[in-house]
Amino acid sequence: MPKDTNSSSHDATQLSQSLLLRILQQNLEDEKTRVSQPALDVIDEYVKTFIKEAMWRAAAQRKDSNKSDNVDMRGGCLFLEAEDLERLAPQLLLDF
Repeated sequence: MPKDTNSSSHDATQLSQSLLLRILQQNLEDEKTRVSQPALDVIDEYVKTFIKEAMWRAAAQRKDSNKSDNVDMRGGCLFLEAEDLERLAPQLLLDF
């Protein structure tokens, strides 16, 4: 099924399929293992979902923890630090 270029999933979480393939191949035990295009498409969607969920959770957690403090807002948006993602990584990995 062709990808819809007008869908909301075509955004900042767009990943190169060659990057996904390289990450997979570096972590496979057998170097001769081949990954089909449908499998790569599924993995692509999974990684996009993981990234979006991580961003959403980090933003929600940051907003909740800083309601009374000064929140770092740039251009009306919440600015996340790497520490915000690191803080939620254990639970996020357990959930996925």
